Amino acid sequence: MNQELIHDEHEKEKINDILKTVNREFKGSINVKHFVEVLYDIGVDKIKEHVKKELSGLKVACHPGCHYMRPTEWMENDDPMNPTNLKEIVNITGANAIDYDGQTVCCGSATMNHYGFKEIGMQMLKYKFDLFKKAKADLICVHCPSCFLQFDTKQKELQKEFSIEYNIPVLYLSELLALSMGFDLKDYGMKYHRIRLNNLVDKV
Repeated sequence: MNQELIHDEHEKEKINDILKTVNREFKGSINVKHFVEVLYDIGVDKIKEHVKKELSGLKVACHPGCHYMRPTEWMENDDPMNPTNLKEIVNITGANAIDYDGQTVCCGSATMNHYGFKEIGMQMLKYKFDLFKKAKADLICVHCPSCFLQFDTKQKELQKEFSIEYNIPVLYLSELLALSMGFDLKDYGMKYHRIRLNNLVDKV
């Protein structure tokens, strides 16, 4: 939105007409960053100082969401064809951010939930989960709420529709970092995840 308003004077004027009512103005002078970019700017070494529990033995499939990489002319914080920032941050926890085919393939959330093409969206989701399973991932790490909802809340529906068992837990990057920093699972809402981490916690 920041970039759109900067490059669209007409929309910028419309927004500022609304903002005038609360004595505010959009100037386009703020550099908006994705939180992964902020963490990467802090530095992996600095973050690693706070890791208390090595998550060694965990094979993590990182899913860099579409809005993190696209549109490429604006999102220049990582390589859109081979993003590495998320994987580098995951690796500092001691987990293994694995390479797998189709890393940048969409989860299908927009196709299913925004445009209403559920069948196509479920096929996209299945394709992605088949890749996770082939790579023998223990865990999926995301940094996008839409991707999280797709992978976690739709996973059981996917398993039922295609009669395939995946049962791969999904964590936000922030949750994975919290786990490695010694926080109690109860402190950050893990009980609300559809796919439980019980067996995973035993593994680490």
